Amino acid sequence: MLFLLTLQYNFARSDVVFNYYEDTDNFAFYFIRATPGVIYYCDNATDDILVSYTHDDKIVSIDISRVSRSLQCHMFDTKKTIDGKLPLTLNHIYYEDSDILKIYFTNYILLMSTLQNNSVKTDIEDIEVERDNMGRIVCILFYNAKNKIVKPISEEERKKLAKICEEEAEEFDKKQYEIVKKYL
Repeated sequence: MLFLLTLQYNFARSDVVFNYYEDTDNFAFYFIRATPGVIYYCDNATDDILVSYTHDDKIVSIDISRVSRSLQCHMFDTKKTIDGKLPLTLNHIYYEDSDILKIYFTNYILLMSTLQNNSVKTDIEDIEVERDNMGRIVCILFYNAKNKIVKPISEEERKKLAKICEEEAEEFDKKQYEIVKKYL
Protein backbone atom coordinates (compact mmCIF):
# COMPACT_ATOMS: atom_id res chain seq x y z
CA MET A 1 0.00 0.00 0.00
CA LEU A 2 1.34 3.42 -0.86
CA PHE A 3 0.46 6.58 1.00
CA LEU A 4 1.52 10.12 0.14
CA LEU A 5 1.92 12.86 2.72
CA THR A 6 0.74 15.74 0.58
CA LEU A 7 2.27 19.13 -0.13
CA GLN A 8 -0.79 20.70 1.45
CA TYR A 9 0.87 20.30 4.84
CA ASN A 10 4.40 21.09 3.63
CA PHE A 11 5.56 17.62 4.62
CA ALA A 12 5.36 15.86 1.26
CA ARG A 13 6.79 12.35 1.08
CA SER A 14 6.49 10.24 -2.03
CA ASP A 15 8.04 7.07 -0.64
CA VAL A 16 5.92 6.51 2.47
CA VAL A 17 4.72 2.91 2.65
CA PHE A 18 2.56 1.08 5.16
CA ASN A 19 1.79 -2.61 5.54
CA TYR A 20 -0.46 -4.70 7.70
CA TYR A 21 0.94 -8.16 8.45
CA GLU A 22 -2.12 -10.30 9.15
CA ASP A 23 -0.12 -13.36 10.26
CA THR A 24 1.52 -11.40 13.12
CA ASP A 25 -1.20 -8.73 13.59
CA ASN A 26 1.41 -5.99 13.15
CA PHE A 27 1.24 -2.68 11.29
CA ALA A 28 4.35 -1.00 9.86
CA PHE A 29 4.55 2.59 8.67
CA TYR A 30 7.74 3.51 6.77
CA PHE A 31 8.67 7.15 6.12
CA ILE A 32 11.09 5.91 3.44
CA ARG A 33 11.61 2.61 1.67
CA ALA A 34 13.66 0.44 3.99
CA THR A 35 16.45 -1.28 2.08
CA PRO A 36 19.46 -3.12 3.62
CA GLY A 37 21.48 -0.80 5.82
CA VAL A 38 18.85 1.94 6.11
CA ILE A 39 17.57 0.76 9.51
CA TYR A 40 20.42 0.78 12.00
CA TYR A 41 18.65 0.13 15.30
CA CYS A 42 15.22 0.02 16.98
CA ASP A 43 13.79 1.21 20.28
CA ASN A 44 10.46 0.66 22.04
CA ALA A 45 8.38 3.80 22.48
CA THR A 46 5.67 1.84 24.33
CA ASP A 47 4.84 -1.83 24.83
CA ASP A 48 3.09 -1.84 21.45
CA ILE A 49 5.14 0.67 19.39
CA LEU A 50 8.63 0.00 18.04
CA VAL A 51 10.55 2.83 16.34
CA SER A 52 13.35 2.15 13.82
CA TYR A 53 16.20 4.59 13.20
CA THR A 54 19.02 5.33 10.79
CA HIS A 55 22.67 5.40 11.88
CA ASP A 56 22.27 9.15 12.54
CA ASP A 57 19.17 8.76 14.76
CA LYS A 58 16.48 9.70 12.23
CA ILE A 59 13.15 7.87 12.40
CA VAL A 60 12.64 5.42 9.52
CA SER A 61 9.54 3.57 10.66
CA ILE A 62 7.05 2.76 13.37
CA ASP A 63 5.75 -0.73 13.99
CA ILE A 64 2.62 -1.34 16.01
CA SER A 65 2.12 -4.80 17.47
CA ARG A 66 -1.19 -6.49 18.28
CA VAL A 67 -3.01 -4.05 16.01
CA SER A 68 -6.40 -5.66 16.52
CA ARG A 69 -6.14 -4.66 20.20
CA SER A 70 -3.83 -1.63 19.98
CA LEU A 71 -5.56 0.54 17.38
CA GLN A 72 -9.00 2.07 17.43
CA CYS A 73 -9.52 0.97 13.82
CA HIS A 74 -9.96 -2.37 12.07
CA MET A 75 -7.76 -3.64 9.25
CA PHE A 76 -10.43 -5.25 7.07
CA ASP A 77 -10.87 -4.15 3.47
CA THR A 78 -14.21 -2.43 4.04
CA LYS A 79 -15.36 1.07 4.93
CA LYS A 80 -17.93 -0.30 7.40
CA THR A 81 -17.59 -0.10 11.18
CA ILE A 82 -16.83 -3.57 12.59
CA ASP A 83 -17.14 -4.37 16.30
CA GLY A 84 -17.34 -0.65 17.05
CA LYS A 85 -14.12 0.09 15.15
CA LEU A 86 -13.82 2.41 12.15
CA PRO A 87 -11.73 1.28 9.15
CA LEU A 88 -8.05 2.21 8.88
CA THR A 89 -7.90 5.69 7.36
CA LEU A 90 -4.47 7.28 7.59
CA ASN A 91 -4.82 10.99 8.15
CA HIS A 92 -1.93 13.25 8.92
CA ILE A 93 -1.62 16.82 10.00
CA TYR A 94 1.65 18.70 9.96
CA TYR A 95 1.79 21.86 12.04
CA GLU A 96 4.61 23.82 10.46
CA ASP A 97 4.67 26.54 13.14
CA SER A 98 5.34 23.99 15.91
CA ASP A 99 6.99 21.30 13.70
CA ILE A 100 4.60 18.56 14.89
CA LEU A 101 3.45 15.72 12.66
CA LYS A 102 0.34 13.85 13.81
CA ILE A 103 -0.61 10.58 12.16
CA TYR A 104 -4.18 9.46 12.86
CA PHE A 105 -5.31 5.93 12.07
CA THR A 106 -8.98 6.81 11.62
CA ASN A 107 -10.88 9.93 10.73
CA TYR A 108 -9.52 12.21 13.45
CA ILE A 109 -12.47 14.64 13.33
CA LEU A 110 -14.89 11.92 14.40
CA LEU A 111 -12.63 10.86 17.26
CA MET A 112 -11.98 14.10 19.09
CA SER A 113 -14.72 13.42 21.64
CA THR A 114 -13.43 9.90 22.46
CA LEU A 115 -9.91 10.85 23.58
CA GLN A 116 -9.16 10.26 27.25
CA ASN A 117 -6.51 12.99 27.23
CA ASN A 118 -4.62 15.01 24.68
CA SER A 119 -1.43 12.94 24.49
CA VAL A 120 0.79 10.69 26.58
CA LYS A 121 4.59 10.72 26.58
CA THR A 122 6.39 7.58 25.47
CA ASP A 123 9.79 6.17 26.39
CA ILE A 124 11.22 8.07 23.40
CA GLU A 125 11.74 11.82 23.47
CA ASP A 126 9.63 13.75 20.94
CA ILE A 127 7.10 10.95 20.39
CA GLU A 128 3.71 10.94 22.09
CA VAL A 129 0.59 8.82 21.67
CA GLU A 130 -3.06 9.82 21.82
CA ARG A 131 -5.36 7.07 23.06
CA ASP A 132 -9.12 6.74 23.29
CA ASN A 133 -11.02 6.08 26.52
CA MET A 134 -10.36 2.32 26.08
CA GLY A 135 -6.58 2.79 25.80
CA ARG A 136 -6.38 2.14 22.04
CA ILE A 137 -4.02 4.21 19.88
CA VAL A 138 -5.75 6.97 17.93
CA CYS A 139 -2.75 9.06 16.89
CA ILE A 140 1.05 9.18 17.09
CA LEU A 141 2.67 12.61 17.43
CA PHE A 142 6.19 13.41 16.27
CA TYR A 143 7.65 16.60 17.73
CA ASN A 144 10.58 18.25 15.88
CA ALA A 145 9.39 16.22 12.88
CA LYS A 146 11.56 17.85 10.22
CA ASN A 147 14.67 17.12 12.28
CA LYS A 148 13.69 13.71 13.72
CA ILE A 149 12.16 11.97 10.69
CA VAL A 150 14.47 10.68 7.99
CA LYS A 151 14.57 12.54 4.69
CA PRO A 152 14.40 10.67 1.37
CA ILE A 153 17.60 8.77 0.56
CA SER A 154 19.20 8.65 -2.88
CA GLU A 155 19.93 5.34 -4.58
CA GLU A 156 23.65 6.09 -4.27
CA GLU A 157 23.29 6.52 -0.49
CA ARG A 158 21.24 3.29 -0.31
CA LYS A 159 24.04 1.38 -2.05
CA LYS A 160 26.61 2.82 0.33
CA LEU A 161 24.50 1.86 3.37
CA ALA A 162 23.94 -1.65 1.99
CA LYS A 163 27.69 -2.09 1.53
CA ILE A 164 28.40 -0.93 5.10
CA CYS A 165 25.72 -3.33 6.36
CA GLU A 166 27.26 -6.20 4.42
CA GLU A 167 30.75 -5.41 5.76
CA GLU A 168 29.45 -5.24 9.34
CA ALA A 169 27.66 -8.59 8.88
CA GLU A 170 30.89 -10.18 7.60
CA GLU A 171 32.82 -8.77 10.57
CA PHE A 172 30.16 -10.11 12.94
CA ASP A 173 30.37 -13.56 11.30
CA LYS A 174 34.16 -13.57 11.75
CA LYS A 175 33.89 -12.67 15.43
CA GLN A 176 31.18 -15.25 15.95
CA TYR A 177 33.34 -17.92 14.29
CA GLU A 178 36.32 -16.95 16.49
CA ILE A 179 34.20 -17.26 19.65
CA VAL A 180 32.84 -20.68 18.66
CA LYS A 181 36.30 -21.89 17.62
CA LYS A 182 37.73 -20.76 20.97
CA TYR A 183 35.26 -22.95 22.91
CA LEU A 184 35.50 -26.06 20.74
